[in-house]
Amino acid sequence: MHIEMTEQQMRTRGGLMDELLEKAFDAAVIVDRDGRFVYNTKGSLALRGLALEEIAGKYYWEINPGAKFHTTLESGRAQLGVIDVVEGRKCLVNIFPICCDSQVIGALSTVLFKNLTNLKQIIAKLPETHGAEVDNYNTVSRLATSYTFADYIGESQAAKDVIQQCRLAAQSMRPVLLIGETGTGKEILANAIHAEVNRHVWTPCIKINCSAIPDNLLESELFGHEKGAFTGAQATKIGKFELASNGSILLDEIGEMDLRLQSKLLRVLEEKEFERIGGTRLVPLKARLISSTNADLRQLCREGKFRSDLYYRLAAFEIHVPPLRDRATDIPLLVENLKQREQLEFTLGEDALRVLMQYRWPGNVRELRNILSRLDIKYRGQQVSASAVQRELEQSIDYEPPAAQTPQTTMPGKQTDAYARMDALLEQNGHNVAKTARELGVSRATIYNRLKKRKNCKA
Repeated sequence: MHIEMTEQQMRTRGGLMDELLEKAFDAAVIVDRDGRFVYNTKGSLALRGLALEEIAGKYYWEINPGAKFHTTLESGRAQLGVIDVVEGRKCLVNIFPICCDSQVIGALSTVLFKNLTNLKQIIAKLPETHGAEVDNYNTVSRLATSYTFADYIGESQAAKDVIQQCRLAAQSMRPVLLIGETGTGKEILANAIHAEVNRHVWTPCIKINCSAIPDNLLESELFGHEKGAFTGAQATKIGKFELASNGSILLDEIGEMDLRLQSKLLRVLEEKEFERIGGTRLVPLKARLISSTNADLRQLCREGKFRSDLYYRLAAFEIHVPPLRDRATDIPLLVENLKQREQLEFTLGEDALRVLMQYRWPGNVRELRNILSRLDIKYRGQQVSASAVQRELEQSIDYEPPAAQTPQTTMPGKQTDAYARMDALLEQNGHNVAKTARELGVSRATIYNRLKKRKNCKA
C-alpha cells in the first residue's frame, strides 16, 4: 500500500491533499526521502506545541526521535496501526510510503487521537466481531480514553489550580487521591497525571472501578490468582497491579472497597509487594497508585467504614476536583468542546448560555454532556432558545432551581415515580446505596442528593 505522486506534487502546498489531511486526521506529517519535514498540518504543530518556523528544514528525528519513518523509507512498506506516544498522548499512527516511478520519495504519517471514538463505532458495526476486529476495537477503545491535561477543559482559576496541583503530584511517584463529585473529570485528571511523566514512551494505565465488581472477585482482579486457587480458577490470571507494572493503576470509587481488602491493599502499599491468590511467589509492586472517590473518606473513617491508616497512605497527594458550579465561567468552553467532540449541530445564543451558567449542575460535566446531546436530538441544525434550554434542565430528575427561587415544600409531581422506584430498590437491597445506584444507572451521590432534598422538603 503506497501513495503515488511526483516530487513536485508532494512539495506543492495549498491543494486538495492539504485540505484532506487537515480535516480527516488529528495530525499529519510528510517527510522526504532523507527524513526532512516537507509538511505538517496545524494539528501536528499544535500536538507538539511548536510553531512552523521551529521545524522548518529539520529532520524528523530532531523533533521526534521515536518516529518510525525510517522503516517505511527504507522498506517501501506501509506501517498500519502503530501505537505512538506524543507529548504524553497515546495515538494511533499509520505511515505510508510516497512513491514515484516505483521509487520511494517520501512518507506520509497520519495520526488519530481525538477522532478515535468515531473509529471505535465503525469497528463495532463491522459484521465480524472476532479475531482481528476485536483486537482492533480493544486497542482503539483504550486509546480513546487516553487523556492529557489538555482534555480538562477550562480557563477559570479553579481549573488552573487543580491542574497545577496535579502537575505537582505527577512529579512524584507517591500515591494520589482525587476527591470530587461524580462527573467532575477525576478520570481525565488521573490519566493526565500518568501521561505527564510518560510523555514519550508507552506505559500501561490500568483502571478498575471498585464499586462495579463484587467484593469476592475484586481481590482476584487486583492481585491475580494461580490455577486451582479456588473453584473456577482454571488458569493462572495476572491481576491489574501486575498488568500496570512500570505504569499507573487507577482505583476508582476506592471508598466502596470492603474493609478486608482495604487491609490487604494497605499491606501491599507498605511492603511494595504482593502474592497472587493461591501463590507463593512475591511480585514487586512497580505501579504508581492513583485513587479517586466522590465519598467523604474522612467521614467514612470516623464511621469505621474506611481504614484511617489506608487513607493516610492513599492521600500522600490529596486533590479536590471542583464541581462545575464552582467554575461556571468554563461552561462556554466546555459546550464548544463537547459539540465538536460529539459532532453536535446546534447553536446557543448568549441568553441560552447564561441559563446553563446559572444552573447548579449536580451531575457536573457528565450532566452537561447529556443535556447537550438531548438538545441536539430536538434542535439539530437550529439555534436553541434560552427557554428551550430551561425546559430541558427542568426535565432532569436532579434539577435544582436557582437559589433565588422559593424552596419547594413538596416533591414535584414529575419526580414521584422516580423517587418511588428508588425507595423500592433501597428496600429490596437492604438500603445498600451503591447497589441501588448501579441498578438505577446513577451515582451514589445522586441517591444521597435525592434523599437530602426530600428530607428538606418535609422539614
